[in-house]
Parts: sequence; C-alpha cells; structure tokens
Amino acid sequence: MKLGNLSKTNIDLLPKPNEYQLVFTEKMPLVGLVTAVFGLIFSGGRFLMTKLRSRGWDIPGGHVEPRETPEETVRREIYEETAVRVTNLRPFAHKKFTIHAPQPPNYKYPYPLCYQLFLLGEVLALDPFIKTEEAAARKLLTPTEVRQTA
Repeated sequence: MKLGNLSKTNIDLLPKPNEYQLVFTEKMPLVGLVTAVFGLIFSGGRFLMTKLRSRGWDIPGGHVEPRETPEETVRREIYEETAVRVTNLRPFAHKKFTIHAPQPPNYKYPYPLCYQLFLLGEVLALDPFIKTEEAAARKLLTPTEVRQTA
C-alpha cells in the first residue's frame, strides 16, 4: 500500500503564512533541522501510547535537545513518558514545516524550514511505570483502542 503525502496551510502556533507537508518516506530529513521526534512503537500487534497530563493520550516523543541525535531524542522521550526501552528504530515519515513569513524576533526553531520526525520501532523492555508531572499513564493498545482515544 502506498500512502500519499498530505499538506496543510497556516498551522496554529507558527508564524503565518506557513505550510506543512506530511511526507511518508524512510529517508531522514536534514538532522540539523529536526526539532522533534516521535515514536510509533509496537509490541505483539499493540501500539505504545502515553497519557500526557497536558493533552491526553498521544504517541510518545518530544523536542530535540542540543547535541542530541533524533534517535537519542526518541529513546529519551519514550523512556521519560512511558518507561519503555525500544529497539529497531527506523524512519517512516516526517512533517516538513515551511514558514513564508519574515522570521520573528527570538524565533527558537530553524527558519524557514524545520521537521518533525516519526520513527517506527519495537518494545525491547517494559520497565515499571511511575507517574510524572508530564505523564499519567502508558498502555499498549490495539489499533481499535487507539482510534477510540481520539
């Protein structure tokens, strides 16, 4: 099955005008322009989800820290949010954000292009989960259960 790319204009929280494209590809975007990484992590046909206190059920991931590779980012974020260790990480998609407006003062992201990267992976180990200020729960859900979280 081939998935087409998706695009949208004027995303909230970004300077306008802007656009983003969701690109399904195994190719990594330019690493220096990746601002966030998310993991679609599977175990036995189930999908790893985290319940974030700020927005409910979501896929684990987050912002790239200075001098961190995308793989280091997603491993750290997944562990912080779910206490799950992962393996076999590989890219499968990214969001490409293009800002057409002038660069705002103190803009903290790469300009005018930046990316959010999505990696596929597998559960290596489930360590004991402890609630944090950010994450309230973790679950391995079936595809049907994932659709019900929306």
